[in-house]
Amino acid sequence: MADFAIRINGEPIRVNLGNSTEISTRAANKAIAAQAGAEAARDDALAANYADLSTPDAFDFTIQDESGEAVAGVRTSDKAFVAKKGAFDAVETGSILLNGEPFITNPEDLLSGDFRYNLELLPIYGQSLSLGAKSTPNITTEQIYDSVMFQGGLSTTHPDNALSFYAALVPAVAATPADSSVYGEVPVLGAADMVKERISSVSGLSYTDQNFRLLLNAPGEGGLAIEDLDNPSTYYSQFTSAITAGYSRAQANNETFGCRAMLLVHGEQDNSDGTPVATVKTEIETLRSDLEAHIQATTGQADTLQIISNQTQRYFNTTGRGPFWQQAVLELQQDDPNFHVACPMYQFQYADTVHLTAESSRWMGAYLGLCYSRVVLFGEEWSPVRPLSSVRQGQILEVKFHVPAKPLVIDTVRVPSVANNGFTLFGADGVTPITINSVEVSNPDTVRIIAASTIPAGAVLKYAIDNGDGGTLSCGPTGPRGNLRDSQGDQIVFDPNGTANPLHNWCLMVPSFVIS
Repeated sequence: MADFAIRINGEPIRVNLGNSTEISTRAANKAIAAQAGAEAARDDALAANYADLSTPDAFDFTIQDESGEAVAGVRTSDKAFVAKKGAFDAVETGSILLNGEPFITNPEDLLSGDFRYNLELLPIYGQSLSLGAKSTPNITTEQIYDSVMFQGGLSTTHPDNALSFYAALVPAVAATPADSSVYGEVPVLGAADMVKERISSVSGLSYTDQNFRLLLNAPGEGGLAIEDLDNPSTYYSQFTSAITAGYSRAQANNETFGCRAMLLVHGEQDNSDGTPVATVKTEIETLRSDLEAHIQATTGQADTLQIISNQTQRYFNTTGRGPFWQQAVLELQQDDPNFHVACPMYQFQYADTVHLTAESSRWMGAYLGLCYSRVVLFGEEWSPVRPLSSVRQGQILEVKFHVPAKPLVIDTVRVPSVANNGFTLFGADGVTPITINSVEVSNPDTVRIIAASTIPAGAVLKYAIDNGDGGTLSCGPTGPRGNLRDSQGDQIVFDPNGTANPLHNWCLMVPSFVIS
C-alpha cells in the first residue's frame, strides 16, 4: 500500500493512496483530518471551503492542474487539505503539480538518479569568485553531509595548511588560507549541499542511504583570462592533478571514481581584456575538451564532460569592450549541449563591486549545484529564463521566454526596481533608442512591451544591459540588472532550515535579441 507524505514545516501529513494512482478528494481529506486528530466529519465541513482555492495565497501549499489552476491546497492553520469538488476526484499520477513541482503519488515515481561513481570530483574553476574571494566570514565550518576535499584544503593555489595537498581526503569545509589571502566561502560548498538536498527531495534518499560522495576542489586563481587557465598553465596542471589524485584516493579506498562536470565561474577579466565573443566560445570548448580527454585517459570513463556556468554581471562599456562574456555564454547555452548556464549574478549581494558576500557565494553555488543535479544526476534537459521568440505589431511587442517554472514575475523586491524592469529597445542599427512606455507580464511565459512609436523590423531588444545606477562596473543591486524571474523559488529553497534562499530563475542578461 503506497503512502504519500505532504509535509508541513518539515513534518509529514500522510495521505493513504491505497493501491491506486488516483487521489480521491474525500479519502485525502479524511486521511489528513485523521492525522490532525480531527473527527471524520471534518471532511464534510471542508466542502464549504472549496471557494477558498480562488485565493491560493491562503494556503501554504497548492496543487495545480496542467493549466495552472489551483485544484487543492494544504493549510497549516487548521491542518486542512481542501480540494475543488469534481475537478480533483480522480487525477492520474504525474498530471498535477504541487506548487509547480510534480506531485508524486507513488514512490515508484521518484527519480532514481545516476550515482555511478562512489567518489565524484566536483571541481569549480575560474577567477576569484570561484575561490570565494572576499566571501567572509566563512559559513561552512562544519560538513553536514559527506562531501570531502583534499587535506590541503579547497583551493590548490591558496591551501589551508602546509600538509601534502593530495595525500588524504578530509571533510570539506571553508577555512582561512595559510597565506592569509582574502578567500573564504568557496561556492562549491553550497553546490555540494544543494546536490545532497536535491537527491533527498527528488530521489527520497538520505546521503547516508547511498554510496556517493562528492570530492570538492577549486584549482583556479583570480584576475586571469580564460586562456590563462587553459593548457598549458599552472592552474590547468592543478586541475588535472586533482583528477589524478582523486582517482588514486578512490582506488586506495576500493571506490570507483569519476568526473562528469565542472563548475565554471569566470568572465570579468575577459570582459576587461575585450576578448571577442567567438574567441571566448572557442577557448571554453578547448578547455572542456582538453579536460575531458585527461579525465577519460585517467579513469576510463566515457562520459562527456559538462560545464555548469554562471553568467557574470560586470563588464566594461568602452570602445573595443562590452558584455562579450555575457553574450558568449548565452550563445553557448543555446547552441552547445554540453554547456549549461545556471544563473545570472545581479540577484546576489556583493561585498564590494566585484565579489560576493559569503551568503551569496554559497547561494550562487546552490544554483550551480541544482543545475548539476538536473543535468548530470537526473538526466534532465535544462535551460534558464531567456527570450525565445517575439511578435511585433505596431507599437506592441510580445516576447515569449523559456520559463522553467511558470509564471514569469516582475520582482522589484528581491532586485531593486530599474527602468522598464531592465528592458531597452533600439532600432535595427542597435544604437537608436526606442522609448518604452510600459512593460508587463501578459502570459505565464510572455512579456508585453509597449513602445512610444512603431517598432521596426530588425529592432534590437536588450535586457539588464547598460542600465546600472553605478555603471557597468558595479555589481548586485546597483549594477546592470532586470526584474524578471520565474517562480521556481516558490518550491525550491536552498538551506530551508537556515538562510532559506529561494532559487528563482532570473532572466539571463541579454546583450542583443533581434526582433523578427
